[in-house]
Amino acid sequence: MPPYNPFFTITTLLSQNLPIENLTATIPTTIPLVTFDGNPSTTHEWSSLNDPVMGGKSTSTFAISSETHSGVFDGEVVDVPFLHAPGFVQAYTSFRNNNRFFNRFNKKKYSPFPDVRGCKALQLSVSLPDEEAYTGFKVSFGTAKSHKYNCGRHSYGYKAALPVEGGVSGVQKIVVPFDDFSDCNNDATGLPIVTCAEDEDVCPSDEALADLKTIAIWGEGVDGKFSLEIMSIDAVDCAVSVPSQELENDVNGDEEIVLATFDGSDDATTRKWEQKNDPVMGGESTGTFTIENGLGHFVGEVVDVPFLQAPGFIKTATTDIHRPFPDVSHCDGMKILVRTNTDYDGYRFSFGIAHPPEGKMFAYGYKTDISLSVSDDFKIILLPFRSFTDYWDDATGDAIKTCDENERYCPGEVVLKNVKTVAFWGEGKNGKVDLEIKSVSAYGCGGVMQKERRHLRV
Repeated sequence: MPPYNPFFTITTLLSQNLPIENLTATIPTTIPLVTFDGNPSTTHEWSSLNDPVMGGKSTSTFAISSETHSGVFDGEVVDVPFLHAPGFVQAYTSFRNNNRFFNRFNKKKYSPFPDVRGCKALQLSVSLPDEEAYTGFKVSFGTAKSHKYNCGRHSYGYKAALPVEGGVSGVQKIVVPFDDFSDCNNDATGLPIVTCAEDEDVCPSDEALADLKTIAIWGEGVDGKFSLEIMSIDAVDCAVSVPSQELENDVNGDEEIVLATFDGSDDATTRKWEQKNDPVMGGESTGTFTIENGLGHFVGEVVDVPFLQAPGFIKTATTDIHRPFPDVSHCDGMKILVRTNTDYDGYRFSFGIAHPPEGKMFAYGYKTDISLSVSDDFKIILLPFRSFTDYWDDATGDAIKTCDENERYCPGEVVLKNVKTVAFWGEGKNGKVDLEIKSVSAYGCGGVMQKERRHLRV
């Protein structure tokens, strides 16, 4: 695995005077894994675990702040009296394993992670206001364990040090390359017994990166108190190829179907788009949509509707509704390649024109939220079909009932055979919108029929 360079960005590529076709083929992207803002594709159920070994007395809590949209991991690691050595505390996402008995009685909601085999590192955005940093932080993922060496009996998963600095104001973005992780660790200290650099057999495998299963933050092997605030966890420097311009409805493997692009190179994925600004009761939100340099550019501002004293909306949508989209009923969800130039938290994506009988008057189509932060890099956002609902509030854009709450609001097979239209929204939150769109695709199109996937209604 080549060394990870966190400063390799779009600017680096442009400085090499690469033609735009090379740029779009090699652009480094980010895959969001964990946020605390309610986005269904990156929201996970978290738990804390305190050292249970031989009367361990280390303590911790993990709480999600709705005000700061962050996870707060508070704890203190102290010596295990019997061992006279530091114990551990841990905050981790819920997971499934191969033990059917465990899964039967594990009532925590499990949310799968996207495939990150093409990525080089994890990036954790955290804040630690303490002047003296706690030095025992570690990060781990998965449940693997090397059987080649005599590794810790109770040590599972790939683990690496998490070097958080103390007394730093604001958010620290800490990059931990995947080749820093090992699945052969000492279960008393958390330190590696064999490193990835020493033997690639303990490096993260493709199987582990395809399904991370769980992510955990540790305080381990060092006594001390801490209060760590976690804003997000991403996979970074993810190699992304330009989606194939040969659209195939009958795909094999874990492939994608391209629905929309903006470079004009293929008529099959070039759509007609139209900007629409809130027309309701004198709405004053404004926006524009332009296509240039192979990108769709959605710009505007959402402001209060004077009569309602509540935010309005702007949106851009495809309008060639009589020109069918390809069948995506055998796929897992929508994949968008985008970046935002403004810190706006009201982005949404929708498709179709479905409308449940009890739906709001102006609410048509299946809609979900998009969680984005300002970045120089384009980000891959995976939107599972189960995160969409066609029962949403036309005043706010928020879901009234989700697909998970009632499957009658999930996208059906008939709808996915031709989604008819796709749209990007700025809605329900005041602020400036500046979204650049490279492509819209369906992902996970492995040729498995929808009934067998059990992720949608028919």
